[in-house]
This record gives sequence, C-alpha cells and structure tokens, in this order.
Amino acid sequence: MFDSIDLLPIHGIRCIVQSGNKERFVYHFRECWRRMPNSAKKGITDFWKESRGGLGPLIVLSKDWESSTESFAQVTLGGTEMSFCAADFALIPEGISQCIIARALACVFQHATAGKNKNVPQREEEADEIAESWGFDMFTCNYFRTVAGTTREGLIAACKQFL
Repeated sequence: MFDSIDLLPIHGIRCIVQSGNKERFVYHFRECWRRMPNSAKKGITDFWKESRGGLGPLIVLSKDWESSTESFAQVTLGGTEMSFCAADFALIPEGISQCIIARALACVFQHATAGKNKNVPQREEEADEIAESWGFDMFTCNYFRTVAGTTREGLIAACKQFL
C-alpha cells in the first residue's frame, strides 16, 4: 500500500510514499527546494513538465528500491525518477538530509540543462559542485556518507556523531 502526497503543490509535483515518515521527508524536501536558486528550480520544473509523456517526475519514498541498501537516494531514467530511502531519512539529521536531496536534484538539473536529445552520464562530482553552488555543504554531507557506509549500524553511528 502507498500514499500519494503533494511534495511541491504549486508545481503539481507529488511523491509516492510506500514507507517512512512522510511529513518529515516533505519538510526536508521543501526546505531544500526553498534554498535553491529560482533559475535552477525553473529549469527542473520545466524539464519535469515535459517528462514521462507529460506525467511529470516519479518521486518515491520507500525502503524497497533497487539500491536502497547502498544509497540514500537515486536518480534514474534521465532525471525523471527519484527514489529516497525511507528508513534512512527517518534518521538522517536535517542538514544532511537536505544536502542529499539537493544532490539528487542537482543530478536532475544535469539532465535538465543538457538538452532534449542528449544522454547525460551521471557525474557525481559535478552534481556535488552544483549542490555546493546552491549553498549546500556537500563536504559535510559526503563525510557523513563515508562514516555511514552502507550498513544500518554505520548510519546510526553517523547520526549520533552529527547530532
């Protein structure tokens, strides 16, 4: 079972919630979005409006997606689908959570600014640079990801260190 909630209501962007604390995730996503430059937000929303045959993006908060045990977030299908790990976002401190969301949105931005018929390989370092240029502390975020690793125990240890 899942719930569909307004993520960015003014743009008609919704999120499918299969598990996790939807209120907390929506708050973090909206705070991240609020902090981004208007030009980046416009580029992303214009790109999304044309995506998936006009359906817009597919954004999912779940514990059951392909790389959820290895990654906090994933952007796929040319920037039109975003998955976030529900179990992790329930624990991650707010500042780190917003950085992870910003980095995912930076990946979408890479696709949005590449042009219509270009296949854009995801360049992790460039996505970090974009998020950093938007005012997000990617150094701390990447350090957190390094400390957390890919285990639940690592994530809990990292959360304790950053609280």
